[in-house]
Amino acid sequence: MPNPAMDTPTTRLEEIEQGTSLGKDAWLRLKKNKLAMASLFIFVFIVLLCFIGPFFGVQHPTTTHLDAKSQPPSKDFLLGSEHLGRDILSRILYGGQVSLIVGFIATFVSLIIGVSYGAVAGYIGGRTDVIMMRIVDVLYALPFMLIVIILTASFSEALQDIEFLHAMKEKSIVFEPDLLLLFFAIGFVEWLTMARIVRSQIITLKKQEFVDAAVSLGLSHKRIIFRHLIPNVFGSIIVYTTLTVPSVMRLEAVLSFLGLGVKPPNSSWGSLIKEGADRMYSDPWLLVFPALFFSLTIFSLNFLGDGLRDALDPKTSKD
Repeated sequence: MPNPAMDTPTTRLEEIEQGTSLGKDAWLRLKKNKLAMASLFIFVFIVLLCFIGPFFGVQHPTTTHLDAKSQPPSKDFLLGSEHLGRDILSRILYGGQVSLIVGFIATFVSLIIGVSYGAVAGYIGGRTDVIMMRIVDVLYALPFMLIVIILTASFSEALQDIEFLHAMKEKSIVFEPDLLLLFFAIGFVEWLTMARIVRSQIITLKKQEFVDAAVSLGLSHKRIIFRHLIPNVFGSIIVYTTLTVPSVMRLEAVLSFLGLGVKPPNSSWGSLIKEGADRMYSDPWLLVFPALFFSLTIFSLNFLGDGLRDALDPKTSKD
């Protein structure tokens, strides 16, 4: 039993005024957003299904069944088979690995470039900021698709001569030279918006007192940017990351649809949608199921990004 003598007004006041972290407050607000939480569970389920599902009896996507070509969904082929007798479910799961890996690695590349570039431009300011942002404006004027195609065509042959990639290719599809180039080509053109977002927030933050205190202590500009300023814009970075991943996946799907992405016999959701579109009248399941997985992933990431934006919005921190 509680001791009445210890239950003083000061103790009760301390219990009432127990603080919570910004991350915990954001999580509590996110949990109230049913659409965002449902999207989070759907996305996690799809990721686990793609990366863990193949270990539970799913056959290899290149395995052909000559006596079961173009079969509709059945007990033997849950999502049907295609014109070469390959199982659609296995191709979707393995293709999902490629699409998700492209989405996350290319997004990571774009974050590294965009956050660093925008933070430096916003902190230094002046003529340096003007020149750096005009470069961004010029790149914005160029069609992203054309840049990716040029990068892919220019460096594809060079990567084919790297022995390390050929050695690693035998162990993982991620080290496929054309696919590895696709990671960095997409990431190289997706950093522009992130650079603008980070720059605008750094310009505001560098006027705060904690930056003046860091300067007075003699800290280097590099330390101030990467240890003090960038951590204070993590909220915006996290939100935009959830919106960049689906954007990257869409771009990869378009490239695969045009035949510039993943090379056969490997596949991604984009290449599967392309194959399904070619046979949508005779074998509609070839288009419906890959498009369903792709759409669910894109929608779940977009809704999750909207939920994170609302949860991390400082204007709602007191709600």
